[in-house]
Amino acid sequence: MTMVSGDILQTDWMAQIPKDKMVIVIAEGLFMYFTREETKIALQNLVTVFPKGYLLSEMMCKFATKDKGKHHDTVRSTNAQFKWGTDSGDEFVALAPRLRLVEENSFNVVMKDFGLRCKLFATLFPKINNRLAVFQWG
Repeated sequence: MTMVSGDILQTDWMAQIPKDKMVIVIAEGLFMYFTREETKIALQNLVTVFPKGYLLSEMMCKFATKDKGKHHDTVRSTNAQFKWGTDSGDEFVALAPRLRLVEENSFNVVMKDFGLRCKLFATLFPKINNRLAVFQWG
């Protein structure tokens, strides 16, 4: 396994990763801080530099980005802002057509097992939560 750090909007760090094997990129808590255009650059960098791979990405719903995160417990006391959300993983595919959406699950699916309140929320507002999406290319 190779782990490196770098700016996903740049490609220089990607040279450190072998290209003859499949890559797995985990993007948790990342894309909601990017604009749509920045997300497009990042996705296109991945699918262009690496011949084949998987992307596991947390995706924030559009509704949650409306207040830019000012009420969200993880960012309300910082200067961070949510910049872009999606209603479907298909929006990532539109930005980088080499991607194929393999699976997408709302965190509500898991939350509904944690009590009546969570079950009601998951039933009434299935898209008002983050999702885990799995993409493949190559």
